[in-house]
Amino acid sequence: FSLVSEAVFNAASLVSTSGLQSNAGIFTLLSPAFVFAILLIGGSTYSSAGGLKFYRVGAMLFHARQYLAKLVYPHAVTPRHFGTEAYNLQIMRAIWVMCISSIFVIAMGSGLLALLGLDFQASITASVAAFTNAGPAYSPDWAPRGAEGWLAYHEMGIGMKFALAAI
Repeated sequence: FSLVSEAVFNAASLVSTSGLQSNAGIFTLLSPAFVFAILLIGGSTYSSAGGLKFYRVGAMLFHARQYLAKLVYPHAVTPRHFGTEAYNLQIMRAIWVMCISSIFVIAMGSGLLALLGLDFQASITASVAAFTNAGPAYSPDWAPRGAEGWLAYHEMGIGMKFALAAI
């Protein structure tokens, strides 16, 4: 029961993008790419959590599939409904702009943190954690053995802290 409850707590923490961990460094047992993908998508449908949300990811996949089908069958009439949800071009533009903006903010934030002296992998980790508002997901425990530049939050300079606040 203890292991199951701990696993459910940590999984819910990742999906809701709170970043809280039942034990320090528990997220570092998983692949960083997996953890950040869950944090970025995060928040499940229609929730107020950070990230792209499953709703938007589903809409982007549906939209991409529609356009790929248009390449094969250019004159085919395709449905504009994904389940019960109707999609129009204005909604899709907003979703794609949000996705591109998210990528841009994380890339610029990572670059700025790297220029300020944070290790590049650490800067990506800190940018994703700041963007998704899951600060506890950033941890120096992600650092490879002997890696320099993975600072804890309290060790970061004022410029790095301002950059994280801006992200």
